[in-house]
Amino acid sequence: MSHLFREYAPFKGEIGGRGRGVMVSMESGISTAYALNSIQERGRLFIGPQEDIYEGMIVGENARPEDLPVNPCKEKHLTNMRSQGEGKGIQLEAPLRMTLERAIEYIDIG
Repeated sequence: MSHLFREYAPFKGEIGGRGRGVMVSMESGISTAYALNSIQERGRLFIGPQEDIYEGMIVGENARPEDLPVNPCKEKHLTNMRSQGEGKGIQLEAPLRMTLERAIEYIDIG
């Protein structure tokens, strides 16, 4: 059953599942904008910076069909050397927030 109801109709076959994998956290800790900047290139994020993360947590949707282990807690190491992109800020897209019902539907344990 689904919480999104449109109308009753004759049976039209099996409902197709999700064709994309997920991005799963490899570490526990606090997410950083630095790490999320590189992760968002691989798919859509479900979390933002400065959020508590646990190992095994789904942090985003991978653009490809397989699951991808990622580290959203990685921090930038400070050095005395100047980098080429020093003046460039980190631009993160707004994370996709889900209700409990939508998250259970997305996981599709069945």
